[in-house]
Amino acid sequence: MRSQQHNFYDLIVVGGGSAGMAAAIHAAQGGKRVKVFDAAGPDFDKPCGEGLMPPAIQALQQLGVQIPEASSLSGVKYFVGRGQSAYAPFGRSHLAMGIRRRLLRQSMWLRAAELGVVIAETTADKVSVSHQSVCVNQDTADYLCIASGAHSRVLKDVGLRSSTRKKSQTQRFGLRRHVNLKPWSDCVEVYWRDHCELYVTPVSNKCVNIAILSWQPFQFDHILKLFPEVLAKIDGATWDDEASGRAPLLHRSSRVQSGRIFVAGDAALFLDAMTGEGNTLAIRSGMAVARAIMEGRPALYRWYWLQVVWRYWLLTAPVLLASRHLWMRNRLLNLVVGFPALLRIGVTFLSATPKR
Repeated sequence: MRSQQHNFYDLIVVGGGSAGMAAAIHAAQGGKRVKVFDAAGPDFDKPCGEGLMPPAIQALQQLGVQIPEASSLSGVKYFVGRGQSAYAPFGRSHLAMGIRRRLLRQSMWLRAAELGVVIAETTADKVSVSHQSVCVNQDTADYLCIASGAHSRVLKDVGLRSSTRKKSQTQRFGLRRHVNLKPWSDCVEVYWRDHCELYVTPVSNKCVNIAILSWQPFQFDHILKLFPEVLAKIDGATWDDEASGRAPLLHRSSRVQSGRIFVAGDAALFLDAMTGEGNTLAIRSGMAVARAIMEGRPALYRWYWLQVVWRYWLLTAPVLLASRHLWMRNRLLNLVVGFPALLRIGVTFLSATPKR
């Protein structure tokens, strides 16, 4: 039987980030044989806002992943200038955390190894798909999960189109950097300016993540000067790393499921980082891949994936559209300050944890 062959697996995953490892772990929990290909290794530090919203925490608990050193987050606070702000708590029953992405990755790799997932720290150089199976390098499997990020080469290799907008007027750019400093707040802080936003996320009791999103290419230190209130708080502290990020932020795959192929995480869809849902989408979409495989109904992944992304899409798309135009952006900020209940509704909407 095929299951007795050394190089046959039920699932091969390309990409060892949050999405790929979530798929591998959940499938292994269901008794499936899984192999993961990722040349970057467990210590790779992907640029990320590093927030774990309540649905992501719930998913990690379901996967049995031990969350390492992290910082509890009480809510989100928006600063829109002129001393105006609005605050929305996550709520007592909704646990959120800030965590270094590298530490989360390491913890997920460790959990996968505990469950018997085979991890190859190499690239997926040869990928082929037939009606009966998929083949990656010298290994064969029933199914393939592509979770290798927004600019995945494997998508093209299997005939799935990767779509990104290249015009500068319709794309966003993001950079993040860590500062060695005790957090001054237990919430995510968001500072808005005319064409950019700055996000502050505590990730431990001695480190803060500072991320900047902009509609124009920028240098981190140059844009940081537009936020003197943040500069004053980090004055004298040392930086832990250099600025790193990605562009364009917007990405989508032509299809999220095709025959024996599943696409998860950023490789499937990423609109923007403004709602901090990246980890949630990645982890839960990876779990949806495993669910469809374990149920023996791969086509249902499209529905499970929609259940994962619809909240993010519904909230992010209109806010992103409004933020493109300065007039609409200012009206949006005035609305948030004038009616803080709207922010609380939005945060509650994204914090809701699914029943399954």
